[in-house]
Amino acid sequence: GWRLSVRDTGIGIPPQAHDRLFAPFAQVDAATTRHYGGTGLGLAIVHRIVKRMGGGITVDSAVGVGSTFAITVPLHPTNPPVKTPLQRGATAPNAQRALRILIVDDHAVNRTVLARHLERAGHCVEAVEDGLIGCERAAEGGWALILMDCRMPGRDGYETTRSIRQLPAPACDVPIIGLSADVTAAGRQRALDAGMNHYLTKPIQPAVLFDTIDHIEEGSHIEEGSVAAMVPPLLTEAG
Repeated sequence: GWRLSVRDTGIGIPPQAHDRLFAPFAQVDAATTRHYGGTGLGLAIVHRIVKRMGGGITVDSAVGVGSTFAITVPLHPTNPPVKTPLQRGATAPNAQRALRILIVDDHAVNRTVLARHLERAGHCVEAVEDGLIGCERAAEGGWALILMDCRMPGRDGYETTRSIRQLPAPACDVPIIGLSADVTAAGRQRALDAGMNHYLTKPIQPAVLFDTIDHIEEGSHIEEGSVAAMVPPLLTEAG
């Protein structure tokens, strides 16, 4: 087997809260969401992935000291994957369809992963860490697309999108794809009401992202109900 431990020196978790750590949309304290952001889905997703791999996850925490999360999974040697031709939506670089894309996301890892996918596809990418900077960069114009994280401390993606839609043309007309861990219909509707053109759920699947970009380039719209089909099966199961 294989064991991975992640330790932090954060606020810690009281023992009475351990039993709901892995429940979807659960937070130890409501103030956590207001102060740090997040939806309470991270540990729920990890828990389900680890269970499907036949492993387990444990937590050891002390309030005011920090927490240690450990996962164990059985891993076995496998043969290298067979390379197949790239399908539609894959990341084959093509300078002829290079787009200038702005990423607005407070998480550095998310920004890096998205930027790598887009740059490998030949796009020109800039990534910023908060909504205020995102709005300022959007106001400069020249963007073909903005990828907007919905949940950010301070000015979130919804408020940032509304501010962009109030900019003078043509900056106000840039297509915006909302990115969120909220898989509910209400979450999608909130993004669309804020002025976003499309809505993708995390973790972002590269093929879905590139198909959405293709729709935007073609000037077409994703049909009603197709966003639900984009939700990873892992997140749509009850429990």
